[in-house]
Amino acid sequence: MAVKTKINYIHENTPAVGHKDLPAQHPIKSFTVIESLWGKFIVCRNAQYHPELMIKTGTMVHPAENEAIATIISTLPENCVIVDAGANVGAFCVPMSLAAKKKNGTVYAFEVQKKLYRALCGTAVLNDFDNLEIYNMGLGLKEDTLKIPRINYNTNQDFGIVSLADQQTISQSNFDYIDIVSVDKLGFERLDFFKIDVEGMELDILNGAKEAISKFRPFLWIEYWNSNTTQLKQYFINIGDYTVYQITGADILCVPNEKLNGLEINCPQFTK
Repeated sequence: MAVKTKINYIHENTPAVGHKDLPAQHPIKSFTVIESLWGKFIVCRNAQYHPELMIKTGTMVHPAENEAIATIISTLPENCVIVDAGANVGAFCVPMSLAAKKKNGTVYAFEVQKKLYRALCGTAVLNDFDNLEIYNMGLGLKEDTLKIPRINYNTNQDFGIVSLADQQTISQSNFDYIDIVSVDKLGFERLDFFKIDVEGMELDILNGAKEAISKFRPFLWIEYWNSNTTQLKQYFINIGDYTVYQITGADILCVPNEKLNGLEINCPQFTK
């Protein structure tokens, strides 16, 4: 009797076993290149939100956020300096570097996750971003070495919520170390725009940048949802002459009062 070829009903959980008539099936790599509004982007395909959003829209955040930041950068002086704390794979620092290039400005990006740092470096190289300086280190209150959890980039999760704020909750057996430095210790000769998205370490970074912020009076764009908002408001009261706006549901825009002229900011002031 001839052997019959089987074709079975395919369920959602039916495993692929390979077939001699198909090309060899290679494991799918975690990181891939996607075209964006800003050029080629290296992203983790398992990251929640970012890859799908970039495929559909060409960007990883609401376009109005990038546009608002680009508008502010357009008001900055020549040779401006921008710092991005918590750069991830570059959703903000890549378009910021393009906007800053028109001012001969430089963006300094800091990312603690080594693979995301490497992805961002690859994106910078692919697009010839010569004004984007990238560092695999974190910003904080002072020079330090902190634990960072080891991340499995082969699983679907939000890699943007990795936090160093509570060192006690990080696994004692599954972590690496990352160097931390303060902005004031870095000794920037100027600071014009400062974006902070660091999952609970916002106040440490701000206190480690107190001299630079007092001296250079930068604009600040801060994701605050994981911060103590009372202490955050008090920080800018203490610095003095800043107006703090609610720019999105999770972000504030902090503007030095002397730089309000020429800006029309149609946002409520931050009251939380």
